[in-house]
Amino acid sequence: MPEDLAVDRTVNTSSIEKEELIAKRKSKKEKERKVTRKKRGFLRKGEDILDVSIHAKGGKIERGPNAHDDSDNRFVWCSALLKMSIKSLWLEFRGCRNYKPPKYTCDEYEKKRNDIKNRYNDIICMDATRVKLKARNPKDDYIHANWIIMPDNQKYICTQGPVAESVEDFWHMIFTERSNVVVMLCNFVEGTHEKCYQYFANELNECTVFGIYSVTVREFYEDDPTGTLQHKLIEVEVLGKILQVHHIAILDWPDHIAPISPLAVVTMLKLARMLCEGRPITVHCSAGIGRTGAFVGIDYGSQKIRKDGKTTMTSVLKDLRHQRLQAIQSPIQYTFLYICILEMFVQEGVVAREGAVLDYYEAYENMIKKYQKTYKEKQADG
Repeated sequence: MPEDLAVDRTVNTSSIEKEELIAKRKSKKEKERKVTRKKRGFLRKGEDILDVSIHAKGGKIERGPNAHDDSDNRFVWCSALLKMSIKSLWLEFRGCRNYKPPKYTCDEYEKKRNDIKNRYNDIICMDATRVKLKARNPKDDYIHANWIIMPDNQKYICTQGPVAESVEDFWHMIFTERSNVVVMLCNFVEGTHEKCYQYFANELNECTVFGIYSVTVREFYEDDPTGTLQHKLIEVEVLGKILQVHHIAILDWPDHIAPISPLAVVTMLKLARMLCEGRPITVHCSAGIGRTGAFVGIDYGSQKIRKDGKTTMTSVLKDLRHQRLQAIQSPIQYTFLYICILEMFVQEGVVAREGAVLDYYEAYENMIKKYQKTYKEKQADG
């Protein structure tokens, strides 16, 4: 990586002002973390707030035109899933919810100097797979991000939504890793809480500067058939060098919940894979583990299933957590992962979009609607 990126990043602010800024930020973060812990505690008990004994009607499973035969690994997996109840998926998640890889370390995450770069204090970035910022001093190479590598060797960078103190690092990571696709799975603000610092301007051709990086939205695309995605072309410039980045955001995936339909998310994944040209795909939500883990899990899980129709989502979750600790936070996200992989194989013509598939989608939709209602009632009760 060019040495000219290792420049002095001193901000034109006095040391006293810096200390005051850091103190205010830490105070604000501590207040936010107390709220976050409360919400995450509720989330961990998510399977207890809803009666999920919702079953599909049990229609016939029809093989699609592109399944090789009944022994096609994808068809084998779909057939097994369509015989399972939604409740059984939640119970399956309960069995692996607390899984952590053995003997992992998180030394860089725990260093005091990096505390201000972490959005949450209960979401850990482990050392083994962390993304090290290139062209930086070893004491300044930390960002809350990890590599996840697919069976086909496609690389994903899974990261938190940047905070004000890490937004330059965020763009530095994207630029130096030549990541030309960024997938955003949250909104900048959800409810009254900041979920992600705004790291580009809203207006076309409006330039925003983050340290040494100039960031400009150059184009808005209208190529989304689902109506819930936003696709932009962003130009990142530093020291006369330019990287063009496709930014794909979903507008309808609230934290702790999941979309009613898998269509937009599967479309998003296919678009990201098509545009990345083999380069790393950067994915983030707010914490970078829940929605992010489910999204990356679609690609990872579908690839594993193509090779082995008996692949379990439990094994997929564990593989993901060996690379991004705490990936997939809730039973609702775990269930959505199943639904998205099913949709992927439906679109590939492995199983027909009729009978058992439509019944299963209906059961999932009923569960989501019931969950959303229960979740909102719990929030209203405090």
